[in-house]
Amino acid sequence: MKLSFHGQSTIYFEANGKKVIVDPFITGNGQSDLDASTLKVDYIILT
Repeated sequence: MKLSFHGQSTIYFEANGKKVIVDPFITGNGQSDLDASTLKVDYIILT
């Protein structure tokens, strides 16, 4: 499992060949180092 934190409450992880992002706050978030236009995930989880 690969797990990473990307500011605010955004968590990205890979497990069993699947890519998941939880509570994505990317655009407009100065703490995030992700680019929403290039992000490829299998699941987006919102809480």
